[in-house]
Amino acid sequence: MKCPKCDNDMRLAFCNRALGLSYTDPTQFEHFVFKDIDLSGAGMRKLIPWIGEWHMAHICEDCGVYTIEYKKAFSRKEVETIIADMQKEHATAQHWSLTSSPKCNTSDKPIRGMNS
Repeated sequence: MKCPKCDNDMRLAFCNRALGLSYTDPTQFEHFVFKDIDLSGAGMRKLIPWIGEWHMAHICEDCGVYTIEYKKAFSRKEVETIIADMQKEHATAQHWSLTSSPKCNTSDKPIRGMNS
């Protein structure tokens, strides 16, 4: 995935759903008291994180952009399958497509955050 700000390749990451994913609409600042909007639907998981679920995300370390695909949550098993599939692809193609920007020589580097 390309960064929408600098157009460099972004690195795959996962955002924990239990933490919530909230924002505040600018119109809410017109009021003294307001509630944020939680896109992830974490609800009580914020208080008692009993189910491990993650949203797929991408990070641009060059400019600090962090994108999150919040409509689908993955279980730990699904995340591990996604990572294993990407590691197989990496081993076969000898490149890591999500971190293959010109600044990043990935041919001999292990994938950061993954056991290689």
